[in-house]
Amino acid sequence: MDDPEVINPDVLRDRAALRARFQSGQPLPRWLVIWDFLAPEALDIALEECRTAEMATYCSYQVTEESPVVHNAFGEPNAEHVYVTVHARPVHPLPLLSRLGEALATREAVQALSQMTGLELTAQDGDVLTGWEPWSFFQPHDDRGNPEDLAQLVVSLSLTTRWEPRYGGATVWACESTGAAVRLEPRLNTAVMFTPTAGSLHWVEQVTEQAPRRTRFTWTVRYV
Repeated sequence: MDDPEVINPDVLRDRAALRARFQSGQPLPRWLVIWDFLAPEALDIALEECRTAEMATYCSYQVTEESPVVHNAFGEPNAEHVYVTVHARPVHPLPLLSRLGEALATREAVQALSQMTGLELTAQDGDVLTGWEPWSFFQPHDDRGNPEDLAQLVVSLSLTTRWEPRYGGATVWACESTGAAVRLEPRLNTAVMFTPTAGSLHWVEQVTEQAPRRTRFTWTVRYV
């Protein structure tokens, strides 16, 4: 596979306007929605990986609500545990998606993202593909990651096709300090860029039983 152009050229041309919106604090501090984020060839590659990846149910759970330990494992949920999230993850590495991730970690790509946000980003800190099947959900969390190496920027890209509001699975973004919140329905090739903080939470509402399988995906990339 030849290296594709990854970020949509129209997005790159708008980076000054995007920076102003990201830094405005509206509707949420350091938060930005970008439509049509990936260039067409890169989007096709990402969607093909979603179509062909072997996915399995991945859970984070506590033994009791008061338990301080959160366990992470592949496996179907059971009634004995209290779940933080139930979603799907790839069983095996995804080479084509990894190539796109590498393209978003190049000096040029990191510089472009820095110009879009006004942040001094230095490196990519991994990427992950998440699948959302019927009954999947994710409780409020902040995506800050390792306390010793907190993420400065998270890019959460929807690779969701043919989705309807009755399927559930919307993502809610909220700021505790201002009380503001935004609820977004899954939309193909839409990226949300945000700086994770302790007071900036987001969660995924539970997907309904009627939702089609292998349709709602999120690709998340983190930068330090």
